[in-house]
Amino acid sequence: MLSKLGVAEHGFAQAWWLALIVGLVTSAFAAATGFFDWLQIQRGTPLWRTATFHMIVMLTATIVFAITAGAGHGSYVDRRLEGGPFVLTLIAYGILAIGGWLSAPVRIVEIPTGELIREFDPGGGGAYAFDFSPDGRILAVGGWEPVASLWDVATGARIGPTFSAGDGRAMVDLSRDGHQLLLSHADGRGALYDVDPEWWAQRACTLANRTLTPQEWEEFLPGRPYEPACR
Repeated sequence: MLSKLGVAEHGFAQAWWLALIVGLVTSAFAAATGFFDWLQIQRGTPLWRTATFHMIVMLTATIVFAITAGAGHGSYVDRRLEGGPFVLTLIAYGILAIGGWLSAPVRIVEIPTGELIREFDPGGGGAYAFDFSPDGRILAVGGWEPVASLWDVATGARIGPTFSAGDGRAMVDLSRDGHQLLLSHADGRGALYDVDPEWWAQRACTLANRTLTPQEWEEFLPGRPYEPACR
């Protein structure tokens, strides 16, 4: 296909095959783990319906990847990049992206009943790791992207800014008093943050050198009552 344009195909064929295998392994792993999670969710709940749809999407992506691998193996051996398998690979990745989007929201449910208690949207970084504060009021969420965030469980509001200290997926660990957040990334880097909301309020006022307006308070400390520390 690319030879007509004067471009060597063997390099593109190898890159395509590698991308295909990575997609196949990723979707198969997501489908398998999703299936085991699905077995533990109470039937008929909103969480069960979302998990069912997500599992079907991941199974579909796995099947398309597998069909493409079977149909395109000859092209890979011959170091040729044909249009059909290439288009199927793009379609499979599109399906995989839909599955990733479906898994983005974070949902807290009552374990015995499967009843939805609260839902959070961590954004494009998705959700990879979680940790509750000891009193259960704050949830730390680490993303597949190198970002982490804190959430107020009672209101569903994000607390403070997002955190990042490196590259790759983010692991989170809150201290016993809930005032410090340990953030580590897949590349080995990390950081320790002071996340005591009382400290944030005082720090925000100190930087502004004045009392925060209600609008600024909501922007920097969402979900907390308006109680500026520097009146």
